[in-house]
Amino acid sequence: MPQPPTTPEDITAEAVASFARTGDARLRKLMEALTRHLHAFAIEVGLREEEWRAAIRALTDTGHITDAQRQEFILWSDTLGLSMLVDALANRVPPGATEPTILGPFYVGGAPLRDYGADISEQQAGVPAWVHGRVLDLDGNPVAHAALDVWQNGDDRLYAVQDPAAPDDHLRGRFTARDDGSYAFVAVRPTPYTIPDDGPVGRMLAATGRHPWRPAHIHMIVRASGFRSLTTHIFDAASPYLDDDAVFAVKPSLARDFVSRDADDPGRPAGITGDWVSLELDLVLARGEDAREVVDPGRTHLRGALGPAHARVERWPRTTSSSSATDPPAWCSPRCWGGRGTGSGSPSATAASITCRAPRASTTRSCARSRSSAGRRRSRAARSRSTITSGATQVASCSSTSPTTIPG
Repeated sequence: MPQPPTTPEDITAEAVASFARTGDARLRKLMEALTRHLHAFAIEVGLREEEWRAAIRALTDTGHITDAQRQEFILWSDTLGLSMLVDALANRVPPGATEPTILGPFYVGGAPLRDYGADISEQQAGVPAWVHGRVLDLDGNPVAHAALDVWQNGDDRLYAVQDPAAPDDHLRGRFTARDDGSYAFVAVRPTPYTIPDDGPVGRMLAATGRHPWRPAHIHMIVRASGFRSLTTHIFDAASPYLDDDAVFAVKPSLARDFVSRDADDPGRPAGITGDWVSLELDLVLARGEDAREVVDPGRTHLRGALGPAHARVERWPRTTSSSSATDPPAWCSPRCWGGRGTGSGSPSATAASITCRAPRASTTRSCARSRSSAGRRRSRAARSRSTITSGATQVASCSSTSPTTIPG
């Protein structure tokens, strides 16, 4: 009698059974469940061969664009909501405690320790924001000497680690709460910005009618002995995209009002001139022990991390008033300029086909290197820094392509 045909269920059972000899019980559970759910997905949607091939190509492209400065796999996790789900599973807090959210891609340890009320901006970066409040426990008691680590973007939508012109310590700092749990610092009102959307994840967002925007927020990490560490965002309640965050990180309790103040407001802190905003924010910690260090999983774009050939990250000055196509515009940095390099990073006379469009007041620059042999050797480094956000509704490209309108 002929054998019955093999069914999809037979294939799934055999694949799951292949992990039965795995010595690590947790690993076995993970691999068996992953295989079951992956097969169930394929069966549910009736996965076609051409769709399977497209998925393999997307994963391959993700591997190619990922390097020491860019983690496209984590970006997939972020934009599919998995990063927030894992964070929620790992960081459940009792009612009344400030809710956590994901670390985000731009955390860098070692921020300067600043005094109570100090300004975290090293240069002009937007409307000053007086952020103040207390660190408390669930019973409303002050948590003395809690450590706060703060970082944010400015009105150009860039974090310091993205901006070659910014000082290393710009818009970040560490603070220590006083005996009564109070803390204060001068920040700037944050602005929305886009996640990197020039790779496979960006193509997915475009194909599915989604946008790459994140609402305006300030990042905080709060630590204190005897309490669970808190990693969170504080969102501007007036920001767009609160209901449509590209990485699903908004929790309603974390949206707060930045209150507008006049220049002559009697409560104006020293050092602030002109109009400003204030944010009163109490941070409530849950008791527990948490000795874990904050780990950046490899998605921060660090400046100068690619060695001597890429160490020059200052903005390239225009050297003459009668510059030709071989001279990049004054705003275009060497890592952004698409000239066919000679190995030193400088453009050559053959770069005339490259068009650098001057940025508008609100611009997102997606910068791509040329496809010459020298450019191809550096293409992965260029892609790792390819999305530099500094505005809202235009993409101006340091390439031969035309600007592209994006939502905002």
